[in-house]
Amino acid sequence: MSAGASGTTGIGSPARRSAKNYSGWPRRRVCPWREAGRRQALLIAVAGLLTEPRWDRPQPPQRPLSTGFRVSLSTYLLPMHHFFVPAHAFREQPVTLTGDQAHQIRRVLRMRLGDRATLLDNLGWAYEAILVAVSEGEVKFQTVRRWAAGGEPHTRIVLFQAVLKGDRFAWALQKGAEVGVSLFVPTICERNVVDDLNAVEAKRERWERIIQEAAEQSGRARLPELAPPQLFAQAVQPGSVPTDPTKPVPLRLIPWEEEQSARLRDALAGCNFTKGACIQVYVGPEGGFTEAEVRLARGYGIQSVTLGARILRAETAGIVAATAILYQAGEI
Repeated sequence: MSAGASGTTGIGSPARRSAKNYSGWPRRRVCPWREAGRRQALLIAVAGLLTEPRWDRPQPPQRPLSTGFRVSLSTYLLPMHHFFVPAHAFREQPVTLTGDQAHQIRRVLRMRLGDRATLLDNLGWAYEAILVAVSEGEVKFQTVRRWAAGGEPHTRIVLFQAVLKGDRFAWALQKGAEVGVSLFVPTICERNVVDDLNAVEAKRERWERIIQEAAEQSGRARLPELAPPQLFAQAVQPGSVPTDPTKPVPLRLIPWEEEQSARLRDALAGCNFTKGACIQVYVGPEGGFTEAEVRLARGYGIQSVTLGARILRAETAGIVAATAILYQAGEI
């Protein structure tokens, strides 16, 4: 074969490439991580075009950027994380977080310098803060602005939840905090599997951590409280938990599967939610309340109600009742 012929029919020749769709070239291996990065960059670019500001409309004030470090792109693409911080920590700047919160920010969330978070003082104020320092045992945030925190229901719900075995009680605390319960009271009833007050109190630290994480995740303005455990005979007495004397007298309800006529909706019909109502709900253990306990509760003015034709689990009943109450109050 002549040199001219090989030049027109070889692997690199245009004729060969067009005939076989460039199959003659060595195939380039594609790195999946690099391709994923290209796709993400393309999505970000498209999102920027779609959200380009319209100058014929009033624009919100732009947040100032700190020039001391790079600001992560995720700061503006993702919602800010919430952290409850003791009120005295805001007296000095930057605000220092230690312990489990520092570990969560550094190791779990992997936040970087310049990322923003919302810090709450549990007094009703929220602070936008920028992460300015990260070390092994602590992280530091510089606050840039403050506003009145929202997300807290006006109706105060006190849940007297019977202590449950396993992680069911922790689940009830977590979901109750997300829904809007203000105060949890662990209660020991006749049919409780766990009936040792000291054993219940020993779990307080873990339960408080679960409540705090749930409140931060759900955007609560204040941390729900966890009262010391009480026996049922003590819990049903008036004044078993502190109440606000400036607010109406609390409405006290005990859901009971044997109740047939009194519905939760009927009991809430006469409640004035506009003045900041307080409602106390008593939920029994796995075996339910005994008739003697229900009679004792009724003797102290607590109304027995039904939550419907279906029997709910002990960890579910309180969440359903709290949700129905807030729905009736117009807060869901």
